[in-house]
Amino acid sequence: MSGIETRASGERIVGFGSYRYLISSGREHQAPVIAFSARASSFSLCHIDLDAPAPLLGWLGQYKTGKRCMYIARLIDVDVAVLEELCAHSFARVRATTHGSWSGRGGSGRRPLPGGVALGPQLSV
Repeated sequence: MSGIETRASGERIVGFGSYRYLISSGREHQAPVIAFSARASSFSLCHIDLDAPAPLLGWLGQYKTGKRCMYIARLIDVDVAVLEELCAHSFARVRATTHGSWSGRGGSGRRPLPGGVALGPQLSV
């Protein structure tokens, strides 16, 4: 398993890791770094970094996006190694931008992707 802390949120959502953030009113909120939800027609990954490097998203395969969610109809439609790297990239970005308000555990090191590019720490799933 990944070693990332998981939490159920309702009946259909599982969150991985967590971070705290402030909203404009000054109130603090906590959210999962990435949330997974199985739906009838697809599964969704919410809070995923959709601003990830373009080559990474290009290598992923077939998916749709919403505001901060990625929808994948079938796992066979995507490259799982690239999906793992995208999740690792999302965790690394939260870790770098939240200055210590992140919790969870991830692996370290890099793994090359198609074309010999290595991005972010690897998570073992």
